Amino acid sequence: MGTDQVAVVSRFVLAFVFLGAGTSKLVNRRSFVNAVLNYRLVTEPAAEFIGKWLPVLEIVSGIALVSGVMEKFTALIVGSLLILFILAVVVNLVRGRPIDCGCVGASAGRASSTISLWTVARNIVLLAMAGLVALRPLTALSLDLPWRQPNMPEVPLGDALADLSIATSALVFVVFVPEVVRLLRLTNALGRLEAPVRRG
Repeated sequence: MGTDQVAVVSRFVLAFVFLGAGTSKLVNRRSFVNAVLNYRLVTEPAAEFIGKWLPVLEIVSGIALVSGVMEKFTALIVGSLLILFILAVVVNLVRGRPIDCGCVGASAGRASSTISLWTVARNIVLLAMAGLVALRPLTALSLDLPWRQPNMPEVPLGDALADLSIATSALVFVVFVPEVVRLLRLTNALGRLEAPVRRG
C-alpha cells in the first residue's frame, strides 16, 4: 500500500472516529459536559460551551473528511483537537486522576472508559493520520478534486474503494474487539459469582 492509499485510509478512519464521537457527545451532552468538568482544566461556563459546540465541530469535521471537502484544512483542525485531547489526558495522568475520558460522550452510557497511556497512544496514532492527510495531495473519493486539482494524479477508484473498506474494517475491529473482551470478562465474572450459589 502506497503513501497515497494510506492517506485515503487515514482520512476515512478519522472521519468515522469523529462522526461517531461527535454524535455520541451530542446525544449524551450532559454526561459529556460533566466529563469535561471532571478534567478540572476549564470553568463551568467553558465546559458548557465545549459541550455545546465541540460535538458539532467533530461532526462537521467528519462529514468534511468523508466527502473530501477542504480535507487538508479539516485535517489541521482535527489534528489541533487531538493535540488538546492528548494534553488534557496527560495532565490528568500526571495528577494521578483515573477519570473517564469522555471520548465518546462520557462513554455513551457504557462502563467508564478510564484514561490511560492507551488513550494517549490512540490519539497520537490519530494525530499522525491527521498529519498525513494534511501533508499529502488531495486524496481520492474527494469532492474537491474535480475543480481544485483536476490534473493531479490520484489513487484509482478501485484502490480507493478498497481503502475505504480497509478503513471501515479497521475501525470496526478497534471498536468492537474491546467490547467483546469486556463482555467475555463480564461473563466470566458472573460465572464465578454463580458458582458458589450452585454449590450452596
